[in-house]
Amino acid sequence: MEWAGLRIPRGRLSAALILLAALVALGLRLEEVLRPGHLFGVVQYDDSVYLGAALRIVAGQLPYRDFVTIQPPGLPLLLVPVAALSHWIGARGAMAVARLLVPIVSAADVVLLGLLVRHRAPLVVGVACFALAAYPDDLLSAPTVYQEPFLNLFCLVGAWLAFQGDGLTRSGRRLWLAGLAFGLGGAVKVWAIFPVVVLVLLLWRRPRGGLALIAGAGVGFLVVCSPFLLISASAFVHQVLISQALRVDVVRVPIVVRLVLITGVVITNVAQITVLQRQLGLAVAGLLAGFLAVCFLALPTPREAGAPSPGASWWRRRRTTPLERFALGSLVLTLLAFMIPDDFYFHYATFLGPFLMLALALAAGRVLPLLREVAVGLAALVLLGALMHALLVARGVSPAPDPAAALDRLIPPGACVVTDNPAYLISANRYLAGPRCPPLVDPYGATIDLSQGRVANGGAASSRVAVGAWRGYFGRAEYLLLTPASAVRIPWTPALESYVERHFRMEADTPALVLVRGSGGPPYSLAALAGAPP
Repeated sequence: MEWAGLRIPRGRLSAALILLAALVALGLRLEEVLRPGHLFGVVQYDDSVYLGAALRIVAGQLPYRDFVTIQPPGLPLLLVPVAALSHWIGARGAMAVARLLVPIVSAADVVLLGLLVRHRAPLVVGVACFALAAYPDDLLSAPTVYQEPFLNLFCLVGAWLAFQGDGLTRSGRRLWLAGLAFGLGGAVKVWAIFPVVVLVLLLWRRPRGGLALIAGAGVGFLVVCSPFLLISASAFVHQVLISQALRVDVVRVPIVVRLVLITGVVITNVAQITVLQRQLGLAVAGLLAGFLAVCFLALPTPREAGAPSPGASWWRRRRTTPLERFALGSLVLTLLAFMIPDDFYFHYATFLGPFLMLALALAAGRVLPLLREVAVGLAALVLLGALMHALLVARGVSPAPDPAAALDRLIPPGACVVTDNPAYLISANRYLAGPRCPPLVDPYGATIDLSQGRVANGGAASSRVAVGAWRGYFGRAEYLLLTPASAVRIPWTPALESYVERHFRMEADTPALVLVRGSGGPPYSLAALAGAPP
């Protein structure tokens, strides 16, 4: 089969586009991971939580029973083989391996999205794959370990199994396997429920298919989570569900800022987004929404998507296919869910990326029969601009600090260190200590769980349970390592500050405030640290 005058079979051209986009995605993300400090240094807080939980599991400690984590166990379990390598290469080396794994997973996401639309025109395949490869939010999730790339992997496998062409599969077995994949994704992050809801609604005329999907999803989720539910059901439910449902942040991120971050046009700290950047982001969001609306409401269904006969009514020739409804439904439902909680971080939009790019690619497929070469040229021009922007984003990633050398001098191996950011300890191979040391995997999550959903600077200090727990952590510590972000992770009270100042002296104030048990030494102010911006 030929396409657009090129003597290349459509199938081979689509396969080549998928492979090329995956290589571009891998290259862009490796560019970030290999920036100074990003392989071994302190990049983010989240990666230390997931790898830290895996390190604890390898050491024989179980989440929810032996330590607090407010996320499902899926990602820590996926990282257990990486954590096992720490016996030979240390926690620092294991973190490097985990970070190198993320670009591979992101590239696999591009391949799976391409396979989902491979039956369509090569233009659709190219737009879907290259747009996801260049999506800035997905790019910025790559230098470290976030849940979203792994969540996308399972959800895209589920979507690929659920669809055959533009229609839902008639195979109950495939639907069950699709549900299984979504359930495994839900064990990584519960957001996998959004595309499952959309698929169940699409299957409302086929209740057996819907039940097969739901059954598979339940099995997938329970296979991962049931051991922890059996061991400590109440702690699991409280930490993963109740604490998250009750969570209250100090400041609500405005909806306009969320839309700006979702478009990927502006990638910066939420507090630093200017009025002009908001207007630019809103304009891009409006253009994307308008493009999707025009394409799916006014343009006819393409032939390869099962278009009705030319004699059909105007409306029937413009009806959306199940795959198009899945893309749009998942996009809208996820967007609505993102508008509800107080908090929003750029990496959240990584989960939205495959649905947004799928919808845009399918919309471009409706434009192709009308404009032909013009549509191809416009798509190529837009994608080229997106890739250039993506390269700027990748190369603009700032170097990350590597505290290993300093902490190696300051803290002896095996010492019990309590910190608000375990990433420092993993980077310096000081993460695991003796059994007397508190297994504080997620200080931020522990405070939220102990204070019924409140962050440290949002009322957690009024929780006697949370403050008492941290008093116990400090009481068992030989060293404290505190960063300015302790203001939102530790429920500081005057009494807690006074205890630390009486029992610990300053060892160093860089790469963070390092305190050692004892008296004397240079003066320091915990009140200033607790009030510092995170």
